[in-house]
Amino acid sequence: FGALTNPIPDSSMRAVMPEWYYAAPYGQPRNIDITEIRDLAKTPFVHMCIKSIVDDFATTPYEIVPKDPHKFDQKHIDEEKEFLLNPNRNKETLEDIKRQWAYDVLTVDAGAIVKVFSMDSYEDGIAQGAKTERRDYFTKGAHSGDLKKTEEADVGETFKEFRPLKDLGKRKLLEIYCRDGSTFLADGDYTGFVHRYFQYSFKIPFRMPEVFDRGEIVYSMLSPRSYSFYGWSPIQSLEDVIRTLKEAVIYSLTGFMERGVPEGIVSILDISKVELERLQQYWKKEVKGKYHKFAVLGREVKFTPITITARDMEVIAQQQWFVRLCMAIFNVDIPVL
Repeated sequence: FGALTNPIPDSSMRAVMPEWYYAAPYGQPRNIDITEIRDLAKTPFVHMCIKSIVDDFATTPYEIVPKDPHKFDQKHIDEEKEFLLNPNRNKETLEDIKRQWAYDVLTVDAGAIVKVFSMDSYEDGIAQGAKTERRDYFTKGAHSGDLKKTEEADVGETFKEFRPLKDLGKRKLLEIYCRDGSTFLADGDYTGFVHRYFQYSFKIPFRMPEVFDRGEIVYSMLSPRSYSFYGWSPIQSLEDVIRTLKEAVIYSLTGFMERGVPEGIVSILDISKVELERLQQYWKKEVKGKYHKFAVLGREVKFTPITITARDMEVIAQQQWFVRLCMAIFNVDIPVL
């Protein structure tokens, strides 16, 4: 839960990001369909991989140790252990938070841990979003991204009731939560430095996003990229493969729901209408729905198959290969599953 302790150099001394920079007022857009990514993650081919990793990660024992063994403080370690046993007022355990975080990282490559601090951990003693009669305005610089206090801003983006966190050592952590990392957008400049985070509410789409100090959010990525503020989800690489597997399942399901496609055509030459009706009644009563049943007819019958078998299409082999691709991307194998 550390934050930056060294002074930030001037932006003119930093290299720029090669990706197109969107001058968005409230965070850089990610430009992917998060809903589609999460829907693909619900398929059994992906879920079995994700669940195996999440189960292993969430149930792994942990221990709190000092970074410097010469500065061992048992009282401080006991306080940390006590905090992690009850990390928030939702009565969530650390395992609950770890499961949520790991699932988000593996699905959308964006895990967000939100840190809740005491009121006096913020400048002027007012927490983010707190109700107060005094409303200060903060204007974001066009290039630097820094927030400057002003009575009323005429230019740039303005945020109300935002207070930066105090320096390290002057904060008191009260709770931690895991929230959907895909709802947090990084407010970064063209050099790639992230100044703060904005969280959007899909439940209230017209509401202004909440603004969070960089120290309030632990934003995690499994595959960070040098040219983007966001990572690359494994499902983004598997998108076409997962859709193919999903459509194969839907195709099979449709066949069952529509009582299957006829295996072929039965041709009986030189048969009258009356005999054909009798044959249909006999088939429905004595043959249909009865496995291992022989139909005994008194005429020569010709059968023409019209369906393609799984062996002809090599569907099974293709599906097995695609499932193995999913497993390979998530770095799991059959014994683990």
